[in-house]
Amino acid sequence: YNIDSLYSNEVYDSGDYIFFNVGVNHYKALDTQIDSMRSLYKDNHYNQVVYDDGAEVLVNHLDSIHVISDSDFDFAHLAGTLLDDLFYVNIHGYYDLLISNYGRDRECQLNYTKKISEFEYKDGHLVSGFVIKLPNNVNPIEKEHNLTITYYFTNLKPQILKYKVVFK
Repeated sequence: YNIDSLYSNEVYDSGDYIFFNVGVNHYKALDTQIDSMRSLYKDNHYNQVVYDDGAEVLVNHLDSIHVISDSDFDFAHLAGTLLDDLFYVNIHGYYDLLISNYGRDRECQLNYTKKISEFEYKDGHLVSGFVIKLPNNVNPIEKEHNLTITYYFTNLKPQILKYKVVFK
Protein backbone atom coordinates (compact mmCIF):
# COMPACT_ATOMS: atom_id res chain seq x y z
CA TYR A 1 0.00 0.00 0.00
CA ASN A 2 0.97 3.64 -0.36
CA ILE A 3 0.13 6.20 2.25
CA ASP A 4 -0.28 9.91 1.68
CA SER A 5 -0.89 11.88 4.85
CA LEU A 6 -0.96 15.48 5.99
CA TYR A 7 2.47 14.94 7.54
CA SER A 8 4.78 12.18 6.37
CA ASN A 9 5.51 11.03 9.93
CA GLU A 10 1.85 10.62 10.85
CA VAL A 11 1.56 7.17 9.26
CA TYR A 12 4.07 4.35 9.23
CA ASP A 13 4.23 0.61 8.73
CA SER A 14 5.62 -1.66 11.46
CA GLY A 15 5.18 -4.83 9.42
CA ASP A 16 2.21 -6.09 11.44
CA TYR A 17 0.29 -2.80 11.67
CA ILE A 18 -0.22 0.47 9.85
CA PHE A 19 0.13 3.17 12.52
CA PHE A 20 -1.69 6.50 12.42
CA ASN A 21 0.06 8.88 14.80
CA VAL A 22 -2.12 11.36 16.59
CA GLY A 23 -1.34 15.05 16.31
CA VAL A 24 -2.35 15.83 19.89
CA ASN A 25 -0.07 17.87 22.11
CA HIS A 26 0.78 16.50 25.52
CA TYR A 27 0.67 18.82 28.48
CA LYS A 28 2.09 18.53 31.95
CA ALA A 29 -0.87 18.04 34.22
CA LEU A 30 -1.49 20.74 36.77
CA ASP A 31 -1.17 19.68 40.40
CA THR A 32 -4.84 20.54 40.83
CA GLN A 33 -5.78 18.07 38.09
CA ILE A 34 -3.83 15.27 39.74
CA ASP A 35 -5.28 16.25 43.12
CA SER A 36 -8.82 16.19 41.74
CA MET A 37 -8.22 12.67 40.40
CA ARG A 38 -6.82 11.63 43.79
CA SER A 39 -9.94 13.00 45.44
CA LEU A 40 -12.29 11.41 42.92
CA TYR A 41 -10.75 7.96 43.43
CA LYS A 42 -10.25 8.39 47.19
CA ASP A 43 -6.49 8.02 46.85
CA ASN A 44 -4.82 8.98 50.12
CA HIS A 45 -1.37 7.63 49.29
CA TYR A 46 1.32 10.23 48.59
CA ASN A 47 3.97 9.37 46.02
CA GLN A 48 6.88 11.82 46.03
CA VAL A 49 8.14 10.94 42.56
CA VAL A 50 4.80 11.49 40.84
CA TYR A 51 4.13 14.76 42.60
CA ASP A 52 7.65 16.18 42.22
CA ASP A 53 7.87 15.50 38.50
CA GLY A 54 4.21 15.74 37.63
CA ALA A 55 2.71 13.41 35.08
CA GLU A 56 2.56 14.25 31.39
CA VAL A 57 -1.06 13.71 30.48
CA LEU A 58 -3.56 15.22 28.09
CA VAL A 59 -5.22 18.19 29.73
CA ASN A 60 -8.63 17.20 28.38
CA HIS A 61 -10.17 13.78 28.91
CA LEU A 62 -10.26 11.60 25.76
CA ASP A 63 -13.95 10.65 25.50
CA SER A 64 -14.13 8.63 22.29
CA ILE A 65 -12.57 7.91 18.89
CA HIS A 66 -14.23 7.06 15.57
CA VAL A 67 -12.90 6.06 12.14
CA ILE A 68 -14.78 6.23 8.82
CA SER A 69 -13.79 5.89 5.15
CA ASP A 70 -15.32 7.36 2.01
CA SER A 71 -14.90 3.96 0.27
CA ASP A 72 -16.19 0.46 0.90
CA PHE A 73 -13.83 -1.50 3.15
CA ASP A 74 -15.75 -4.76 3.01
CA PHE A 75 -19.40 -5.80 2.74
CA ALA A 76 -19.96 -5.12 6.45
CA HIS A 77 -18.19 -1.75 6.32
CA LEU A 78 -19.54 0.28 3.44
CA ALA A 79 -18.49 3.85 2.67
CA GLY A 80 -19.43 6.25 5.46
CA THR A 81 -19.94 3.58 8.14
CA LEU A 82 -17.85 3.26 11.29
CA LEU A 83 -14.68 1.18 11.03
CA ASP A 84 -14.16 1.17 14.80
CA ASP A 85 -14.20 -2.63 15.00
CA LEU A 86 -11.32 -2.89 12.47
CA PHE A 87 -8.99 -0.29 13.98
CA TYR A 88 -7.16 -0.49 17.30
CA VAL A 89 -6.04 2.14 19.78
CA ASN A 90 -2.86 1.72 21.82
CA ILE A 91 -3.09 3.81 25.00
CA HIS A 92 -0.47 4.93 27.51
CA GLY A 93 -1.63 6.56 30.72
CA TYR A 94 -1.39 6.94 34.47
CA TYR A 95 -4.94 5.99 35.48
CA ASP A 96 -4.04 2.43 36.46
CA LEU A 97 -1.08 3.72 38.48
CA LEU A 98 -3.33 6.15 40.33
CA ILE A 99 -6.14 3.74 41.20
CA SER A 100 -3.63 1.13 42.41
CA ASN A 101 -2.41 3.65 45.03
CA TYR A 102 0.89 3.79 43.17
CA GLY A 103 1.38 0.07 43.70
CA ARG A 104 3.19 0.03 40.37
CA ASP A 105 6.37 1.79 39.36
CA ARG A 106 5.73 5.24 37.88
CA GLU A 107 7.54 4.30 34.67
CA CYS A 108 5.28 1.26 34.30
CA GLN A 109 2.38 3.22 32.85
CA LEU A 110 -0.82 1.66 31.71
CA ASN A 111 -0.12 0.46 28.18
CA TYR A 112 -2.70 -1.60 26.35
CA THR A 113 -4.27 -2.10 22.96
CA LYS A 114 -7.96 -2.63 22.24
CA LYS A 115 -10.36 -2.23 19.34
CA ILE A 116 -11.70 1.30 19.07
CA SER A 117 -15.22 -0.17 19.27
CA GLU A 118 -14.31 -1.46 22.78
CA PHE A 119 -12.93 1.89 23.98
CA GLU A 120 -14.69 2.94 27.20
CA TYR A 121 -14.96 6.32 28.90
CA LYS A 122 -12.64 5.21 31.73
CA ASP A 123 -9.94 4.39 29.14
CA GLY A 124 -9.55 8.13 28.56
CA HIS A 125 -8.52 8.99 32.15
CA LEU A 126 -5.03 10.52 32.50
CA VAL A 127 -3.93 9.53 29.01
CA SER A 128 -0.31 10.44 28.25
CA GLY A 129 -0.32 9.23 24.66
CA PHE A 130 -2.08 7.03 22.15
CA VAL A 131 -1.80 5.81 18.57
CA ILE A 132 -4.33 4.32 16.15
CA LYS A 133 -3.38 1.18 14.23
CA LEU A 134 -4.84 -1.11 11.59
CA PRO A 135 -3.67 -4.72 11.11
CA ASN A 136 -1.58 -5.04 7.96
CA ASN A 137 -3.46 -8.16 6.83
CA VAL A 138 -6.59 -6.25 5.77
CA ASN A 139 -7.65 -6.54 2.14
CA PRO A 140 -10.30 -3.91 1.43
CA ILE A 141 -12.70 -4.22 -1.50
CA GLU A 142 -11.79 -0.75 -2.73
CA LYS A 143 -8.09 0.07 -2.66
CA GLU A 144 -8.16 3.85 -2.23
CA HIS A 145 -9.53 5.31 1.00
CA ASN A 146 -9.83 8.76 2.48
CA LEU A 147 -9.92 7.95 6.19
CA THR A 148 -11.29 10.35 8.77
CA ILE A 149 -10.31 9.74 12.40
CA THR A 150 -12.22 11.89 14.88
CA TYR A 151 -11.17 12.33 18.50
CA TYR A 152 -13.63 13.67 21.05
CA PHE A 153 -12.29 15.38 24.18
CA THR A 154 -14.12 16.84 27.18
CA ASN A 155 -14.54 20.62 26.77
CA LEU A 156 -12.96 20.74 23.30
CA LYS A 157 -14.19 20.68 19.73
CA PRO A 158 -13.63 17.29 18.10
CA GLN A 159 -10.19 16.92 16.53
CA ILE A 160 -10.45 15.56 12.98
CA LEU A 161 -7.49 14.08 11.12
CA LYS A 162 -7.68 12.90 7.51
CA TYR A 163 -5.46 10.38 5.76
CA LYS A 164 -5.36 9.11 2.18
CA VAL A 165 -4.41 5.42 2.06
CA VAL A 166 -3.99 3.33 -1.10
CA PHE A 167 -3.81 -0.43 -0.50
CA LYS A 168 -2.00 -2.55 -3.10
